[in-house]
Amino acid sequence: MDLVEWLITGTSTGAFLYGIWYMLIRNDDRSMRSRTLDADAVTSSRTPPNFSKALSVLDRKLALVTSRLGEIKAREQSQKESDEEIAKKKVEDEARLKAEDEARLAKQLEEEDARKEAEYKAKREADLIREQLIAEQKEAERQGEEARLAAQIEEQRQAEMAALEEERLAEIESQKAAEELAARQVSDEAMIELKERLEREGAKSSDVQISLIWNNYNDLDLHVVCPSGERIHGGNRHSECSGELDVDANVRPETKKPVENVVWPEGKAPGGLYRAYVHHYKKHKKRKAKDPTKFKVIINAGGNVSEYESTLTHGDPIQLICEFTLESPEERAKLARVAQAKLKALEGGGLDANEILEQMDEDEARLAKQLEEEETRKQGESEAKREADLIRGQLVAEQKEADRLDEEARLAAQIEEQRQVEMAAQEEERLAEIESQKAAEELAARQVSDEAMKELKERLEREGAKSSDVQISLIWNNYNDLDLHVVCPSGERIHGGNRQSQCSGELDVDANVKPETKKPVENVVWPEGKAPGGLYRAYVHHYKKHKKRKAKDPTKFKVIINAGGNVSEYESTLTHGDPIQLICEFTLESPEERAKLVQEAKAKLKALESGEIDTNELLEESDESQVETQASSEPETDPLAALMDESQVEIQASSEPEIDPLAAFMDEEDD
Repeated sequence: MDLVEWLITGTSTGAFLYGIWYMLIRNDDRSMRSRTLDADAVTSSRTPPNFSKALSVLDRKLALVTSRLGEIKAREQSQKESDEEIAKKKVEDEARLKAEDEARLAKQLEEEDARKEAEYKAKREADLIREQLIAEQKEAERQGEEARLAAQIEEQRQAEMAALEEERLAEIESQKAAEELAARQVSDEAMIELKERLEREGAKSSDVQISLIWNNYNDLDLHVVCPSGERIHGGNRHSECSGELDVDANVRPETKKPVENVVWPEGKAPGGLYRAYVHHYKKHKKRKAKDPTKFKVIINAGGNVSEYESTLTHGDPIQLICEFTLESPEERAKLARVAQAKLKALEGGGLDANEILEQMDEDEARLAKQLEEEETRKQGESEAKREADLIRGQLVAEQKEADRLDEEARLAAQIEEQRQVEMAAQEEERLAEIESQKAAEELAARQVSDEAMKELKERLEREGAKSSDVQISLIWNNYNDLDLHVVCPSGERIHGGNRQSQCSGELDVDANVKPETKKPVENVVWPEGKAPGGLYRAYVHHYKKHKKRKAKDPTKFKVIINAGGNVSEYESTLTHGDPIQLICEFTLESPEERAKLVQEAKAKLKALESGEIDTNELLEESDESQVETQASSEPETDPLAALMDESQVEIQASSEPEIDPLAAFMDEEDD
């Protein structure tokens, strides 16, 4: 039995007992009930109780109890259903809330996961960026270090190249100075020769002058194009600008030392561009005058003297020798005044040239003012006689002007003559000083060379080395190991690793491979008369610095070269680690040419000793033979075309990068 049935049974039993108690025991219930009865009941109250009535009452009460129990049960059932609905709703609510909580929790977890994922991605990206920045910083530091090292290497290389360039420029300057000295001597000789020929022909001289000289009977013509475009030559000897061809030589074969001269009056040559040409007009047959004809053109352009040499053969087109630009006469006069003022300042000892110029201007202004006052005074005095003495006054004025010009010309000639005398004296003093200095330098160089040759000879004899007409030797004075490298005309290199060349060159002494001597020598030699012709290059390399007896650097050395009888000496220094150093280059004739030159020299020396030929004739023949040799060895070309070809070659050479032989040699060494 379930709880509800137990409850109904208990309730029914209780109700039954309560009814019994209510009917039988409670007197007050009875009295009250008798009072409520009607008259019939009152009259019959004394009758015994009716059990059926009581039973009906009891049934009614039980029915009431049952209905109430039913109501209670219905209420309980309704309550139960309500509770079940509430419970079900509660369960549903709980399930819904749980689902919502789970959804919210899932969403929170998803958001948390998304947040963590975003934080992880952000952290990962930050780590990647940080790592990338660190890598970039390291790369930048590495590149900076490499750039710094490269800059250091480049700076060191530039320093080495600058040192080599300084040495090369010093050598070029010394060679240039020697060439300028030689050219000056040749130019002085040419000016003396020109002066003699002009005096012989009675030719004029001026501040602007173009002269042509040559040394045979052929007829060469000088052509000068003036700034106006007019051309002065044998067919037009006078120009509109006062230029004059006053000497036209060898129209007939008259002299072996001819001269042609184009000159302008002093200070009258117009400013502008001048061009000088030379034309080989005729080849005379007198005394077998030969071609090509070598000539010189000497130009005095307002005091700037220049000299040009060339050759022409009959039939060649006219040849442009040079172009020069001349200032106007006023500008040249101003420059002359400035030069005169500076000369006076030098002669005056401490005076300022500007002050002298100002003083000269003041003197000229004062003289002009005096002349003007004098002219005014004369005009005032002659005003009354003007009509009568007009012609006489004009004649007198012209005579005075002529006298004044003559006086100025005489004074200018005296000043010029004095200046020429002073310049000649100064030039003689300068040449004497140059000659004495040159003699002293040659004596000192000869003494040094003799000592070096003596030392070289002793060392070669000590080592049992060879000697020949072509020989390159290296000497130094410590235990270090220096190597001599020689590049032959074929391009083959003779050194310690290749001691014998294909052209018979030999390195017969290789010193101080071990520190054996403090006076070492290395020697490259060819058999007598067998060295091939061409370009030779001599290099020195500081191979090793030995520690024996503390041999120090830099090591000073000498290279002595005998190039077919022409002995030359070179000095320099090297430190271990320095790049290989180019010492010199020289060109050697072929063995046949050297043998021929030796035979000719011996024959001419023998002829001179016997008196068969004169020295001047020998020199002239030598010059002619050299010209003939050049003419026979070179193809006949148009001089103007050759000149154009040379200019194109110079342009190409200026546009193409220079190839350093030392760099090319080091590339070969690396290979």
